[in-house]
Amino acid sequence: MTSNTPNLNLLKKDPVTDGNDTFNIRTMLNENWDKIDAAVGEVREELQDIEIPDATLTQAGIVQLSNETNGSRENVAATEKAVSQAFQAGNERKAEVVAALVALGVPASTTETWAQLIPKMETIVRATGDATAADLLAGKKASNAGGPFTGTMPNQGAAIITPSGTGAVTIPDGAYKGAKVAQVSVPAAKVLNDTTIAGVTGSMANQGAKTSTITTQGGQYAIPAGYHNGSGRITASFANLVAGNVRNGVNIGGVAGTLQPGGVATLSLSDTNVLAPVGDSFKDLITFPQGVKRILFYSTMQYGSNNSNTSFRTYNVDLTLNLLFGSAAAFETGGGNIRLFSAIINTTINVWAIEINLETRTYTATYRRTGDGGGEAYSLVYDLPTAFNVDALLTLRFGMRNLGPTPALYHAIMSGTVLYV
Repeated sequence: MTSNTPNLNLLKKDPVTDGNDTFNIRTMLNENWDKIDAAVGEVREELQDIEIPDATLTQAGIVQLSNETNGSRENVAATEKAVSQAFQAGNERKAEVVAALVALGVPASTTETWAQLIPKMETIVRATGDATAADLLAGKKASNAGGPFTGTMPNQGAAIITPSGTGAVTIPDGAYKGAKVAQVSVPAAKVLNDTTIAGVTGSMANQGAKTSTITTQGGQYAIPAGYHNGSGRITASFANLVAGNVRNGVNIGGVAGTLQPGGVATLSLSDTNVLAPVGDSFKDLITFPQGVKRILFYSTMQYGSNNSNTSFRTYNVDLTLNLLFGSAAAFETGGGNIRLFSAIINTTINVWAIEINLETRTYTATYRRTGDGGGEAYSLVYDLPTAFNVDALLTLRFGMRNLGPTPALYHAIMSGTVLYV
C-alpha cells in the first residue's frame, strides 16, 4: 500500500504489500524528484536571506578555533590540542605545588584534587620578617620576606673581654652568652691616695714637687716614696766652684775653668856608674798638670862651659840612654811620646836648656854632643809629631834600653829648674 512523506509529500511504496506492483517511473521517481527540487529551491532562497553573527559570550554564532593555551581572547574556541596542553600544564603546576608543600613539611600528593590541595596551601604562613643572615647564629636556618636563609653571626659564647689601659678594646661582632669582662688588677700602692680605680683606693702618697739643695761633694738627698709631678728639683750648689778655681781647659759641672796652671820644680837625677838592667826601664822625673802650655828646663851649669850638671854617657855598645817626654812610658815616638835626647856608647850629651811649646807644637833643645875628642854646641827647633796629644797628662822621664845579655854601666846626671805655665 502506497504512502506519502510528511514534509515533501513524496510517494513511497510498502515493500511488503506493494512488492509485486509494477514500478511507475513517473509517479515513483520523477514526481518525487520534482518535489525535492522545488523544496530545495525554496530552502536556498530562504538561506540567502539568513546572516550568522560572530559568537560572543552572550550570543551564539560563528567562532574561530585556536591551539593557544596562554591567550586571553574571548572570541575564539579551544581545540582538542589546546585543551590537552592546558591539562598537561595544569598537572605540571600541581606537581610544583605538591613539591613546595612537601618541602615545607606539609604532606601532599599529585593524586589529590585542587580542592584538596588549596586548603593545605592556605595553612602555610609566609615569612614577613626583615632579619638577615648577619642577625642569625652561624649554621642556623630561618626565613624572611625574601625566603629561607642560613645565619652567619659568629657565636662568641662565654668570651672574656680584657680591658686595656692604653685605649678602647674592640669587641668582636657576634652573639655572646655568659661573656664577662676580666677583672682588672689595680695595686693600691701604685695609685694616688686620693684616687679610686676599679673600686681600689690608692695608697701612694702625693709628694707633689719636692726640692732640695746639695752643697757638699758626695752629698745625698733621700727621695721620699710616692708620686712626684715632675716639677721637683734637686740642685747642686758649691760656693767655691767658680771658673777661677778650675784649671783652664777643664769643665766641672758646667763650669769652664780659667785658672792657668803654673809652677816651678827642681829636677834632680844622679846616676853615676850605675848598672842598667837588661831590657827597657824608665824613671819618671816630673809629671805636669793637664792644661800646661809651655815647659822650660835649664841646667844650673852655665851655657858654654866645658861641663854641665846635666849629662848622659853610656859605656856599653848595647845600652842607649834617652830623655823622653809624653804620656806613655815607651821608646817609640809618635802620639805617645817624643825622644828629646839619645846617648850611645862613647858619646856624652851635655844639656843646657829645653823649651817645649804645646800651643805651637814645637820644642827647642840647646845641648852639646861630645866624643873622646870634644864636640860642638847646638840649639835646634823640632816639630811635635802630628799625632802627639798635647792635652794628655804629660811626663818627663829618663829611659834606658839595654839590648845586651848583662847589665850595662852608664852615667846620668840632671840638675836644674823646670818652669811650666
